[in-house]
Amino acid sequence: MRWNVASQRTTRSWLSGSYGLTAEHLIELKRHSDTVLAVVLERAGCNEAMTNEYLKRIKKDLADILRTLDAMRAAEGDQTKE
Repeated sequence: MRWNVASQRTTRSWLSGSYGLTAEHLIELKRHSDTVLAVVLERAGCNEAMTNEYLKRIKKDLADILRTLDAMRAAEGDQTKE
């Protein structure tokens, strides 16, 4: 999966420490990686922001799971009526 618009050469430079990320690339990485987001917020002294963001994501994930379970249960109920 490709998460950013950086080339392979650019990415190697980041990993080797030769060059840093642009703000655009860092934002894109934070969007796709909870770990990157957590490190950036921790370094900025915003641990509470990470906690709130993490809780929002958990709440959304749980709501998705409940919808899926409800749909599965409804499908099973439809099958038993036939």
